[in-house]
Amino acid sequence: MTNHTNGILFVDDEELALRYFAKGMEPDFRVFQASSVNQALEILSQHHEEIALLISDQRMPQASGVDFFLQAKEKYPDKIRILTSAYSDHESTLDAFNQAQIYYFVQKPWNLKELKYTLLRALDYFVTEQENSQLKDRLAKLMDMIATDRTLALGLIAADLGHFVNNALVPAITFIGCIKDKIYIKDQSTWDKFCQDVHSSLMDISTSLGTLGEIAQPPQPKSLKPVNLCKIAESAAEKFKKPYLDQNLSLQLQSTSGEVTVQAYPVYIEKLFSLLLAEALCMMSDGGKVTIDIEPLNDTPGKNASLINICFQKADDSFPLAKNAKEYLYPFGLNLADFNKFDFNIHGAYLITKFHNGHFKIEHNQQNCLQISIKLPYQPQHPKDCLSEDISLAEAIRDLRKKNLN
Repeated sequence: MTNHTNGILFVDDEELALRYFAKGMEPDFRVFQASSVNQALEILSQHHEEIALLISDQRMPQASGVDFFLQAKEKYPDKIRILTSAYSDHESTLDAFNQAQIYYFVQKPWNLKELKYTLLRALDYFVTEQENSQLKDRLAKLMDMIATDRTLALGLIAADLGHFVNNALVPAITFIGCIKDKIYIKDQSTWDKFCQDVHSSLMDISTSLGTLGEIAQPPQPKSLKPVNLCKIAESAAEKFKKPYLDQNLSLQLQSTSGEVTVQAYPVYIEKLFSLLLAEALCMMSDGGKVTIDIEPLNDTPGKNASLINICFQKADDSFPLAKNAKEYLYPFGLNLADFNKFDFNIHGAYLITKFHNGHFKIEHNQQNCLQISIKLPYQPQHPKDCLSEDISLAEAIRDLRKKNLN
């Protein structure tokens, strides 16, 4: 049997059991030993990177094996837990499986050959879980890079198309304005509303392209300043008061601290809140509630220092806009038939978050509300540094644009 690189921490109050375990398992395994739960927790805190497997006797004087597992699980949930006992206590064993989520129960006295096989399986399971976790992290990062690439590319395309689209919209808008009073229709109010809706839709296209094109340009480092997120959110809410009332939308701002300040780009943070509030107007034409909660995080400076949660709750408690919340960040894969109106507000908010080296998450919560969570660091990196791994597609489009212009 080859020596396994991951260690095993064995906990038992009986000295004889500790010696027997060490003699039977070494040198095939790296063994750490403790005669009490307190000692085991101390060893685990010092050597947690080396220990993969926890095996503990159930009945000990000061605390049980289940007690040890529950404490260890809070801080080190990835460790594999195995319970052992000489007593056939079915109730405590069931509690161990339910509460401490143990991997296996081994009855004393041990059969060393079977015990070694169980430990090997447990350690192999630990390695597999670690590899799966790393794979999930890489996949999440890749998906984030894809979303950033697409959003940057959309911004650059919008910037390029905006001028041409606006030129093309001018005659269309002029035509709508001319025929509105030239054509007689019996139901004049319906005709007026039709013309108004067409005009509004054309202007929305132009505005959306222009906004996303502006946001796609990274901010200058010298514009980085202390920003009170609560104050900017209040200012944005004031601007949207009338359109929200017109659309039967309620808006609530929440913050336990009253002031959450981070280093940020003020103009972009103002756009961030405006885009999120504007998205509610697009999503909830039949009324609903928007809640913005801004809280400081107790992380170290340089990491996530603030959390913005914005929750969209439709009046009918349903959000059929997308089967998966992540689809909102993948415009090329959307089924637009499910949308009454579509623009790039969420994409712009996502890109602004990335410019601040933040984290953007969108999901449907348990109340069937669409919730967007944005974590902003206290001191963001330069936008080019934050996006250094994410701008390959956008740079390619920018290069192609220069070649075409030349």
